[in-house]
Amino acid sequence: MKVSFVAEKTNEIFGRKEVEVQIEHTKAATPSKAVLQQYISKESSKEPECVEIMSIMSGKGNTVSKSVVYLWNDKKTEDLSKKIEKKAE
Repeated sequence: MKVSFVAEKTNEIFGRKEVEVQIEHTKAATPSKAVLQQYISKESSKEPECVEIMSIMSGKGNTVSKSVVYLWNDKKTEDLSKKIEKKAE
């Protein structure tokens, strides 16, 4: 999976960065929000709770998806990786 940051806008009113991301996932399915949240968290040096995946859009059969991500300064969102761990138990 290769992730490229396409556009970034700072929204001072809400205290967040709004980022458009392009995801290349050749020979793989469209990544889940949890996987993308963890990846963006590592790349942006933010805690997973400060990374909110708003959408992941992919056309049928495409190996490239687009996503809208909010990087919050203070707001805490749900850490989606915890959901996966609960389902596995």
